[in-house]
Amino acid sequence: MAPRVSQRTELQHILDAALARHRVPGAAVGVVQGGRDLVAVAGVTSVDHPLPVDADALFMVGSTTKTFTATTLMRLVDQGRVSLDDRVLDHLPGFRLGDRAATRALTLRHLVTHTGGWDGDIALDTGWGDDALERYVTALRNQPQHFPPGKVWAYNNAGFCVVGRVIEVVTGTSFEQAVTDLVLRPLGMLHSFFSPVDAATRRFAVGHQSGGRTPRVAHYWGLPRALAPAGGLLSTVRDQLTWARFHLGDGRTAAGKRLLTSRTMRLMQSDLAVAGAIADSVGVSWLIGDIGVRTVAHGGNVSNLQLSRFLMVPERDFAVTVLTNSGNGRLLGDELERWALRRCLGVVEPAPVFAEVDRNTLAEYAGSYSAKLSHIEVAVRGARLLLTTRYNIDLDEVDEDERPAVRKLLAARPKPIELGVTAPDRVAVVRGAEAGLRGEFGRDTPGGPVRWLRWGGRVHARNGSGTT
Repeated sequence: MAPRVSQRTELQHILDAALARHRVPGAAVGVVQGGRDLVAVAGVTSVDHPLPVDADALFMVGSTTKTFTATTLMRLVDQGRVSLDDRVLDHLPGFRLGDRAATRALTLRHLVTHTGGWDGDIALDTGWGDDALERYVTALRNQPQHFPPGKVWAYNNAGFCVVGRVIEVVTGTSFEQAVTDLVLRPLGMLHSFFSPVDAATRRFAVGHQSGGRTPRVAHYWGLPRALAPAGGLLSTVRDQLTWARFHLGDGRTAAGKRLLTSRTMRLMQSDLAVAGAIADSVGVSWLIGDIGVRTVAHGGNVSNLQLSRFLMVPERDFAVTVLTNSGNGRLLGDELERWALRRCLGVVEPAPVFAEVDRNTLAEYAGSYSAKLSHIEVAVRGARLLLTTRYNIDLDEVDEDERPAVRKLLAARPKPIELGVTAPDRVAVVRGAEAGLRGEFGRDTPGGPVRWLRWGGRVHARNGSGTT
């Protein structure tokens, strides 16, 4: 009988093979299961100046940062300095959106649940000074409102930047310092930072473009300082496991000191708004799903240069995190996350079940849909739908070093994706690398015409529908 392979050894083998198959330069994977941690690392920090990835190598975790921003806010809630039901205007009297009624109604709860109602993909660079967030939030005053606050869930990066500015005003310090003082250092996360200066003095995985046969180093940072609350954290796989253990717990640090109340911890992982598409619901920043077990997650994507995964199963005291330095890291992350769920918990996410739908029903979904960064065409083909995405990126709003990659993206011929209907107004990708990816069509009233499409977490308004 062949000797049984340990989980640690198997994890390393799976990671090594996935790294080569998906042409990802470097990655780090961590698993928490009960009181036991597993860590595997592979590859290099940069293909130009390679250093081996180790467990202390810094990666940009992208939008997982939102959970740190939200946890910092909830520390202020527990301290009685803010409430989730405070209006943004209570803390930022000069705050404005394009719609006056929305400006008056907008609360911190709307921001941390992605229900603010405006398109939040605003990658505005306001410099690296301590006024970066203040200037960014001021620039939101002309943003058009698509839905009243609280009505529709749509992923909103800018909303978390507003939260970051509120944190600055309440604490009287920079956002980065507030997160460090209130969350990172109390948890002992001594290898997590926001500044490129901190990265420059440590082993740091640089981002890579992955469009060609071999990955190429991207010679730009990926995010301006103003987007730090939405995605700017640098961290290591070990620190991410510390983060997982805290959010699997009851609000106390590893040393037993209470950081958040048990009630607040439960609230953060509660179903506060129906999400659809990339999650079933949302808590205070956390994206919540059900794959046979309840999952609490939030991954990240930094300009398609560094991609991360972070998923917990609280009822099983389990978490997995995957850090990568390439756009192809999404495929690697998917594979390692599935392995960890199956190997450690015996959980396999069920494949979508597609319904038989008549052509007239499919025709209701056909049309063109637009959001700030992309335009989508949906067409009927047989018993399926075809979705084609074209990007709407203004090169004047892109850093000069990023423009070659963006031009290539805009010039690429889009490949249609085949969708099947899984439930009324719900669809999923049928096959390919994105198989199982979900979307949702929306109507203003039950039985009314289709007005929008939620895809990739973003709401795309149907052209000519009057939704926006």
